[in-house]
Amino acid sequence: MAVEDFNRVGNKHFSAITNATKATVIAASCLIDGIYILNEMAADSYLQMFNKLAADVSVGTTVPDFVIGIEANSSRDITFRKPIGFSIGLVIASTTERGNSTLATCETLITYGS
Repeated sequence: MAVEDFNRVGNKHFSAITNATKATVIAASCLIDGIYILNEMAADSYLQMFNKLAADVSVGTTVPDFVIGIEANSSRDITFRKPIGFSIGLVIASTTERGNSTLATCETLITYGS
């Protein structure tokens, strides 16, 4: 995703180093336009995305609504033709498997609107 794609009028940005500790992107409904994830680990990792508030997420127990896999020492750059909707809020975590709670550290940038 080109830098200019992240600067469309009205979009907001979330940028952080994510891991198995849940992180709130937004505690309200939103539409995800794009995601960039950098995995510098020697193992594959997974970005778990939850359509919930942080209080309702227990990483490793709560089933994620959306999961993106990132191969070891690589990145994923995704622009959605139609934004992905989260009606409650967006909480994320990076882990070593699709639904576990084992730490995986990734650099994550998410572009969203309401």
